[in-house]
Amino acid sequence: MSFLDKDLLLTKYSGSVFVESKITPVSGSVLFFNGNRDLGTLLTSSLTVNSASYAVSSSYASEGGTNYNLSTVVASEDILKGEVVETTTALSGDIVVRKAVAKIPDPVSGSLSTVVGIASQNITSGSRGNIITQGYLSGLNTSTGFSDGDTLYVSSTISGSITSIRPLAPKDKIKLGYVSKIDGSAGRIFVDIEQPKAFGDLSNFSGSVSAGAFMVYDASTGNWSPRSEGLVLSGSLSASNADVNSLVAGTILVNDTFSTLNATVQNDLIIENDLTVARDVVVERTLIASGSVTPFRVASVDSDLPVLYVTGSRVGVGRTDPQFTMHVSGSFAASTKSFVIDHATQPGKALVHATLEGPEHAVFVRGRTDQLVIDLPDYWTWLVDESTISVNVSAVDNPAIYYIKKIENNKIYLGVTRNDAWYQKLKLPWSGKKTDNYYYLVHAERKDVDKLRTVIKRR
Repeated sequence: MSFLDKDLLLTKYSGSVFVESKITPVSGSVLFFNGNRDLGTLLTSSLTVNSASYAVSSSYASEGGTNYNLSTVVASEDILKGEVVETTTALSGDIVVRKAVAKIPDPVSGSLSTVVGIASQNITSGSRGNIITQGYLSGLNTSTGFSDGDTLYVSSTISGSITSIRPLAPKDKIKLGYVSKIDGSAGRIFVDIEQPKAFGDLSNFSGSVSAGAFMVYDASTGNWSPRSEGLVLSGSLSASNADVNSLVAGTILVNDTFSTLNATVQNDLIIENDLTVARDVVVERTLIASGSVTPFRVASVDSDLPVLYVTGSRVGVGRTDPQFTMHVSGSFAASTKSFVIDHATQPGKALVHATLEGPEHAVFVRGRTDQLVIDLPDYWTWLVDESTISVNVSAVDNPAIYYIKKIENNKIYLGVTRNDAWYQKLKLPWSGKKTDNYYYLVHAERKDVDKLRTVIKRR
């Protein structure tokens, strides 16, 4: 028996003797055993795997008893063996691929990953080549950054790269398979691509999601469903940096404590106990805090920045329907109280006036008259204590002395003492002057509120 280059010598046991046979492989063929365990050759141009036919090159063989699932594609760029590819477009019936990278899903198209496989050979741009979708792939460098059994993912930073680091949300987490052999050049991975799933594809999700919705878990059914009308917490919500606007466009109701570094609420924020914010709280509609001795407190980390800043809105203290920028039902206290307005004649400057202080809750009315009766405002009948009324009168253009005769029926009646000579002169018909002319200033203490306690215990 003569042998040629690359011939295979096989010994087979038959009965009581060994029979030697020679197999000469043909280019592009694989070896196989038939039912009698006789070795033969089979051309790979029509190799059937799992009831499907694949065109494969002679450089591939099955490992571990598992065959490759191979597909022929066209590369839109140079792709190296072992690089991850994704589909781009279809060209004359061919699948066009490029290097893939884990991306953030497109909310418009609703599509997730378009990764289809790993290149099983080098493919130059514009050429056809093979990619593996499932099975073993050998001849790789797995010695750097990998360990036996590592789960493999598509890199979120380097196009075409395989990594053992799981990408962080919201980027696609596309599992590629596992490391089965560590080696610098003969490393092997088992390819088993698992595409990421959208939230709506989960079996314990019910309903359709709309913009601004968040998910609520129903323990009785074990299902998650979307809700958009408000977030209700029976306990506490705590975060180092919470942008609530990203959670909900409606109302947030917290029965216990809300604690955060920053908070942005697009609609309403209702706190039934405590709200603690380290820096900024932004509420675009309504902020309601109740039920605690100190229901709302803000501690700024920078004294140069405003702690609480309200724009384009109204703040109500003790009332839910403020009619003014700041509307308080109850008491208001401050070390000083001032108004600050733009200066009308000095550009870039402001005019500041302080509020007068006194030991009572008082009101006043002032004016000028030529009558000996001062009519008080009609609302004074229920607003002020008549017994606290005081009157100051200053005569105008005459030396008369005015005095109070009586106060009744919301009127002040005055008497007058005049210099007789001056009085007679004023009465001359050609003088054209009235006999009475004076300014008045009337003060009174309010009776609709409790009297002011001028000395209290400091807390």
